[in-house]
Amino acid sequence: MNCAMLKEEEIPQFIQNGFILEDPKSNQVVVAVCNEGDPHQHKGFLLNFYGEIKSLTFQSISFMPREEFKSFIQRICPHKAELSFIRDGDDDYKNDVKTTLSWLQEKKLQKIVPTSFAHYNIKEGHPLGFLPKLMDLNGYVFGYWDQEEGMMGVTPEVLLYQENNLFETMALAGTFDTNQKNFASLLEKSNKNQSEQDFVCMDIEHKLKDHCTQFHKHEKEVFNFGPLAHLHTKITFESKENFLSLCQRLSPTAALGGFPTTTALKLLKDLNYFSLEKQSRTFGGAIGIELQDKAFSLVAIRSIEWKKNNLYIHSGTGVISASDIGQEWAEIKNKRKAIVEKLQV
Repeated sequence: MNCAMLKEEEIPQFIQNGFILEDPKSNQVVVAVCNEGDPHQHKGFLLNFYGEIKSLTFQSISFMPREEFKSFIQRICPHKAELSFIRDGDDDYKNDVKTTLSWLQEKKLQKIVPTSFAHYNIKEGHPLGFLPKLMDLNGYVFGYWDQEEGMMGVTPEVLLYQENNLFETMALAGTFDTNQKNFASLLEKSNKNQSEQDFVCMDIEHKLKDHCTQFHKHEKEVFNFGPLAHLHTKITFESKENFLSLCQRLSPTAALGGFPTTTALKLLKDLNYFSLEKQSRTFGGAIGIELQDKAFSLVAIRSIEWKKNNLYIHSGTGVISASDIGQEWAEIKNKRKAIVEKLQV
């Protein structure tokens, strides 16, 4: 990937209108200034949770090794934004879990992912200053912002990766606190977490079966995100369908929406959380780029989002019929804590 480094005079524009995306294979970070550019060279996109696409073009684009990029952000934005807590959606979340459990008992679906949030006021500073600490997490960097709003984070989940006609995706579900002794063994032996993972694999296979060849599900593994661990299954396949269409087909997987997807997406609109962003929800959507020799997209989780002076941390949990409200609540707290600790608020 041969591109010129970001020029010093472009840094103010990058801080105002930026795009970052880590290549999961090379750990090079795409660093771009969003503006009018040549869409035939590099095509970026945002895919929100409900499938709405926003196409992005770039005024300039460069690539940096992960650690070099981290140092770059520390240099250009050395101070973290100051935040003050406003509220959370936790009471609504607990009620939403009760609602979803009733749906599962009625066999309306097999899995669904209710979500909660924490809401903060940005007193001063740019959220970009939080990124170096977020990068201490084991995942892939992503972000997009303009002068009004943005999002950034470090996700454990790759939606899709393409080189030539070979594609790779993953099922990532099931969560365990890595502070627990023998967490990997406990996660692998957990029937509830195994069931969650199986539903995600079934969902991906169902969505791709008529649009690919050489579909192969690899061995299940444990992915250590840092404070949390997840079950991970690599899935490879070949397809002649274009990259963006496959991203739309896959997103959101059952890891973020539910199973079956159509039913889950319809029912999620009946939960309290839906009123926060409605159809414009970006949490759990995807961010991606198509380069000349490859394309990749990441799932927008483990992140912060902001609109003007309002900053949000969203977290979701997979609920199945065997779920316990107390355990789901503990998982929400642990997922949020993983981000809040890096913000030091």
